[in-house]
Amino acid sequence: MNKKFSLHNALLPILLLVLMVVLPFPINLPKANAAPASSHCHVTDGTFTTCPDGSVEWSDVTPRFFAATNSYLYADQAKLNSSLSALFDTFVLMYDECNRTVPLASDEYFLVHFNTVEVTNGVASLVSYVVHIFSDHTIIFIENGVENPAGRAAVVEGQQGAAGFGTSPNCNFNHLIVEYQVPLSAAGGGGTYSPDPLFWSSDAPLPPPPPTQSCPAVGNTLSVNLPQVSVTPSISLKPYSITYDSLTLTFTVGSPAANGFCSLTSNTGVLNVLISPFGSSSRTVIATSTATATVDFFTLPSAGTLPPSCSFSSGVTNGCFLNPPPTGANDIVVRWSTPGFTIRIDNLPATFDTGPRTYWVNVNPGLVSTASSVSIMLDLAESFIHRTLIDNLPAISRLAWFQDPLQTSS
Repeated sequence: MNKKFSLHNALLPILLLVLMVVLPFPINLPKANAAPASSHCHVTDGTFTTCPDGSVEWSDVTPRFFAATNSYLYADQAKLNSSLSALFDTFVLMYDECNRTVPLASDEYFLVHFNTVEVTNGVASLVSYVVHIFSDHTIIFIENGVENPAGRAAVVEGQQGAAGFGTSPNCNFNHLIVEYQVPLSAAGGGGTYSPDPLFWSSDAPLPPPPPTQSCPAVGNTLSVNLPQVSVTPSISLKPYSITYDSLTLTFTVGSPAANGFCSLTSNTGVLNVLISPFGSSSRTVIATSTATATVDFFTLPSAGTLPPSCSFSSGVTNGCFLNPPPTGANDIVVRWSTPGFTIRIDNLPATFDTGPRTYWVNVNPGLVSTASSVSIMLDLAESFIHRTLIDNLPAISRLAWFQDPLQTSS
């Protein structure tokens, strides 16, 4: 009996920045040639493949980040079928599932679902595609509730999939990575496709085991690597892009906070904010954001009274949960706090300070669906908070204007 893989809500804390949020948008169906295709290879093998020319697959494709599952979705069009004359003939997807830190069992699958429009004898009809992707590079294809006669196979009607397990550019620890390819004619009907999120859903195969509560010895250090993050300027049609550089932080284990079971404090991190004119590969540092952070782990109900969820649209921007608050009796939560971000903008003599900031994250099972070590939970939490604060920068304070440096006012 096959078991579905779960995509539970996943999220968590980090250090630095100032804030902003990206949520799933309604799906639309652009023409297949609306977005430039990647210049690198595509291999459906469940990993970020190194291409024959030494480049890395997906490295020039910007993913869509989903805070609710701490996952990244890449979408692209490719030329993979030499028998067809079309410039692009295949729609390819990469799911970087950072919250799944346990490999799929042989009978577990990752579920991809989407709807498409097919025309038969001049009549258009809505068709439901459901695809089960396994770790042995086989798939099961179900169309309108009917399983394809090919059963579980490597290729079904031109579709292929692979569920891998390893590290990625977004998360430097082992986790689930899934790739899927489908002919463009099926991805959206007649050569259109949607790169948006209505491709996935899933259910938990098994109840998660009890959360891990062990903490490294006081004085031990854990490293967290925060990836480079690009953002869109707050004013459209600006001839440049803004990028927050990558950053490596070192956290030192200290004595636990009251009622907590693990506490870690980071070194002083200095995050570079870069500007790049469109059409240019050069980047210039225009600002820095400097901070330290303390991360405290609690198991409910020892954390005491919990704060509300953050609402960057209505002013609840501090002392709040960045993801849905926990509901389980043994859930693990993280309290992330900083004395403040010190912002220095290029060519200005003064610095700006945000003042103290505190954010909470439901880690387990909110961010990870299975028991995980403090090291994994810290990495997930830092990366999640880092991205969430960047994404919510305009809603947080007047300092948001350094994300749009050509504006004349704050």
